[in-house]
Amino acid sequence: MIEAYKEAVVHYEGISQANRDTSLGYTTTLLAVEASLATKDTQGGIDILNAVINTYKDAEMQASALMNIALIHVNAKDYTKAKETLQRLIIGYPKSRLVKMPRNF
Repeated sequence: MIEAYKEAVVHYEGISQANRDTSLGYTTTLLAVEASLATKDTQGGIDILNAVINTYKDAEMQASALMNIALIHVNAKDYTKAKETLQRLIIGYPKSRLVKMPRNF
């Protein structure tokens, strides 16, 4: 089962790379993150999301990637990293609709 998830990550990343800056590319990126997390590879999921921040031009997609990274840290009970990531979100994307949530964290 783990191998199937690893294959899914590779497959989804391929689709994502071929469709950068589109909703299909972003959606398949999120599927790659989910598959990575299913294998307990949290750092792999975070790395994929960091690639969104570095390669996508859409600010809302970048902000969403940061929020997802923060949620991964929360699920891992690493609240310090979650808070740091949320601070990056607030500072880097102050106009994002997602900023309303972390202000109350």
